[in-house]
Amino acid sequence: MNWKVKRNTMTIEEWAERLFSARQANQPKPCCADEIEDVDEAMAYRVQAAFVDKMVRHSPISGFKGALTTKAAQASMGMDRPASGVLLKSMEWPNESVIKRSSFIFPVMETEIGVVLGKDVTSILSVSDLPETIAHYQPMVEMADVGADNPSLMTVYDFIA
Repeated sequence: MNWKVKRNTMTIEEWAERLFSARQANQPKPCCADEIEDVDEAMAYRVQAAFVDKMVRHSPISGFKGALTTKAAQASMGMDRPASGVLLKSMEWPNESVIKRSSFIFPVMETEIGVVLGKDVTSILSVSDLPETIAHYQPMVEMADVGADNPSLMTVYDFIA
């Protein structure tokens, strides 16, 4: 019998470092959530923040994204609400770029509606604040890399982190 024992010794910083090291080496994203007892969404977002802290040393934040924005996508990951993530300047591809397949482990292409803000957001907004905050909308194409070191172990917490 093959028993996998969950451990509770991996810290948020260690998980973020494993993600960062894999990214720097162009290796698949490590699935770590399965190794941690009592992992939850809040922990996954703390890992994401620690990972972004490492990444911004090399590339500034250029925006944010929503994910799992449909009920079907949420259900596929066992969520009941959208997830969010950070976009870095190094993730942008100028118009007419040639994007090499070798830049990705497992590429997925998605069409998106981009929301360009006309001012910085420094506090929680209400719906009535949006018209004065949004500068314009634009079509976007996202090239996401969903390559994981062990896709069968990937959880929503790995996705968020």
